[in-house]
Amino acid sequence: MATPMVRKQLYLEPDQERRLKALAATHGRTEAQIMRDALDRFPDPASTEVARLIAAGVVEPERDDDGLSDAEFAEVEAEFETWLAGRSDPLDLAEAVLADRAGR
Repeated sequence: MATPMVRKQLYLEPDQERRLKALAATHGRTEAQIMRDALDRFPDPASTEVARLIAAGVVEPERDDDGLSDAEFAEVEAEFETWLAGRSDPLDLAEAVLADRAGR
C-alpha cells in the first residue's frame, strides 16, 4: 500500500516555472515528481549529515532569528499594524503576496 501524500501549494518565479516544466518534459516525469526529487536531494535536518556539511562549510547553519534586532522588529511590526489599521477592506492572500513582492 502506498504512503498517503500531503498536498502543498507554492509560488514560483516565472523562470523557476519554466525550468520545472522543461525538467519534467525532458525527464518524462510530472512536475510534482521533479519537486519531490529536488527535495529529496537536501539532507534531512535531523541527520548528522547536516552537522558535517555545516562544519565543512558546504551549507550555512539555519538562523533562529530573522536578522532584526528587537527594536527593529518592533518598528517593522508597528509599521505593519499602522498600515493594516488604515485598510477598510480585508486583505486576501493573493493581495498579500503581491504587496510583499512589491516591497522587495
